[in-house]
Amino acid sequence: MINIDFPEPTEIKDIIKAVALWTNKNVILDRNVSGKVQIISPRKVTKEEAYQAFLSALNLLGMTTVETGKVIKIMPVRTAVKDNLKTFLGSKWTLLTDEIITQIVPLKYIDAKEIQNTLSRIISSNSMIAYEKTNTLIISDSGYKVRRILDILELLDVQGQQPQVAIVPIRYADAKGIVDKINELMKAGAGRGTPAYKLLTDERANSVIIFGPPRTISDVKALVKKFAHQQAP
Repeated sequence: MINIDFPEPTEIKDIIKAVALWTNKNVILDRNVSGKVQIISPRKVTKEEAYQAFLSALNLLGMTTVETGKVIKIMPVRTAVKDNLKTFLGSKWTLLTDEIITQIVPLKYIDAKEIQNTLSRIISSNSMIAYEKTNTLIISDSGYKVRRILDILELLDVQGQQPQVAIVPIRYADAKGIVDKINELMKAGAGRGTPAYKLLTDERANSVIIFGPPRTISDVKALVKKFAHQQAP
């Protein structure tokens, strides 16, 4: 078990030294690695939990790790996406982590370039490339963000009537609160089957983003507006 409690603002380089000791790995730092973070962990945790907390702390500073054998390279995310990242193929499984990974996703029914343009408008990704020759999307980002993108692709990459994307700006209520309420409502009625749409929020623009088949979009829009009206002062 590992103690990774840094309750006061601590130089990330000091935390990196501790990580190097308990991982028994050599660490190479990019010259841009700097900043302070707090990690509050009142109890000892496993090495895996401690390392994930460390990755999350790096992520807050715009940094990540790239591992090669017994060496951990620490660098800005924008640099890491061009390095030797762990790579996964397909849309069914990925690594849930703050570590930057690459996911190669062959698409069956939707156009890779078109969906890249759509996703780039609503999801800030470190790297998303459409390889048009094989209709494949190549994503390099944190495992958590990749999983979010895969969830959207699973809904959109279907045969037949193509799903659409709708963005609903919210003026006098909290977009995230509305999405949480609708998701709770859907969980309560889970016995009726999996919802044929997905909701996300753009917190910067306070908007609700709806992915789903055209016949469903208008119904979900109405539900979003109803909750927005209920929350308005």
